[in-house]
Amino acid sequence: MHQNWFELGDYCLFAEQMGCRVSVNTTNNPPQNAENNLRAEELRKILDAMESESAHIEPQLKLSRVVWLNEVERARILYRSAESKKGPEHSASACCYSISPCDTQRQLTRRPLPI
Repeated sequence: MHQNWFELGDYCLFAEQMGCRVSVNTTNNPPQNAENNLRAEELRKILDAMESESAHIEPQLKLSRVVWLNEVERARILYRSAESKKGPEHSASACCYSISPCDTQRQLTRRPLPI
């Protein structure tokens, strides 16, 4: 989601501290929340910020490292697609983050608020 993409790094670090894995579910509804509706300039800002943040976050992640790297790559793909004006390669692009429980006692889910 373009409203909260900037939270993913801290969210992954939070999950890491809890000893839990993060998962990202992509959706295409509601369409106004989907990153694939952003212009290339906006997607470039997101990608630049995520790539910059990666230097700090990536070394600290073990359990959710692949999730973080996949989301940076997804931002890269969306940007390149928008830049080439071919349209998005993936129609699903609004995200809902969740932390998978490490045991049956803990679970935290992050769901976007309706706008």
